[in-house]
Amino acid sequence: MSTQGLDPSTLDRMVASRDVGGRPYARLLEGLRSDPQGIVRFQPEGLVQVDPRDGRRVVYNPRRAARPHDSAPVAAAAGGASPCFVCEGRTTRVVDVAQLGRARTFINANLYPVVFPPEGPPGVELPAVDPLRMGPAGAVAAGAHFVQWNSTEHEVDLHNMPPEDIEVVLSRAAALEHAALHAVDTGMPETDECEEGAHRGYLGYIKNVGSPVGGSVAHGHQQLVHTNVEPRAVADDRGFLGRHGLGLGDYLLAINPPLLSVKDYPGCRLLVPYFLSRPLAACIVGTDPDARHLHTLRMGDRLGLAHALRDLSRALHRLMPAMGRPVAYTLCFHLGVAGWYVEAHPWTQETGGYEQLGLWLCQQTPRECAARYREVIE
Repeated sequence: MSTQGLDPSTLDRMVASRDVGGRPYARLLEGLRSDPQGIVRFQPEGLVQVDPRDGRRVVYNPRRAARPHDSAPVAAAAGGASPCFVCEGRTTRVVDVAQLGRARTFINANLYPVVFPPEGPPGVELPAVDPLRMGPAGAVAAGAHFVQWNSTEHEVDLHNMPPEDIEVVLSRAAALEHAALHAVDTGMPETDECEEGAHRGYLGYIKNVGSPVGGSVAHGHQQLVHTNVEPRAVADDRGFLGRHGLGLGDYLLAINPPLLSVKDYPGCRLLVPYFLSRPLAACIVGTDPDARHLHTLRMGDRLGLAHALRDLSRALHRLMPAMGRPVAYTLCFHLGVAGWYVEAHPWTQETGGYEQLGLWLCQQTPRECAARYREVIE
């Protein structure tokens, strides 16, 4: 399938750790902070501000403007292929690597991070960011920012990977999630309780595909951020739980019209929410209320999620060009609050002035959206 990729011997020279759970997570953070050739050069301001109107969190890193961008069409390089710094091995040191069917998946630190490991002696806990008490001085934003490359093969991504390979990718993200949330001496505040003790910090897992939604690199990947800053989506999900007594996933499973269901998988369901705000927006909703994180998913359910992610991504790669749109979408994993769900935000309609006022116009009905998905997936 792929004509471009990262050579195995080059990858081996980049490996600092083969298993992110095989050594203390705090040591991994120390390595990120002490490497003068690494992300230290592009570290962010370490500041978070909060919009007092809606609680929007804002972190700052002007150095991210210098990121290499190859997800938009560029001039062809020798041999007709666009240059890829991932395939050339010009990334930070690898902290996790795993074998796929015929390639490998790996994780390293984002060279242009949105947060950076905190300074200070081990064990000194950063305060959790309280949006209700924030003022112009802001607060400290710290943590670690990782990139997960789905395959050493350049053209391989969720839409064309075997589900068994996607399950491996999810399992490695789960390993990083477990290591980060359960680590001590990282400066991250306690956020919630679990069977293994307290979780520390917040773990955000997202995927950007295409330059219109912020995807700067064409090589298939996801991003993971572990930070003391609670994403607003986590606060929104917790607020929803408090108002309704159940998480959004269980809420949709209970009241979303059956005609808006697309397909059932082991441990999850692909559906279109009745409050659709953009054409082709969709959700993958977990059906096990006891699973709140990637690392608490049962193996069979994780494979079910892999199938759902492939079907959803593959459908977007077909349906968006048919609408005259480039393939550009974001996947946001909502984790940690009363179950889990994955939200797909495709770039199928521009955001106008009324949307900025909170009045959204959608150019597709939920029923039509679900029918399009079922037609393509079935």
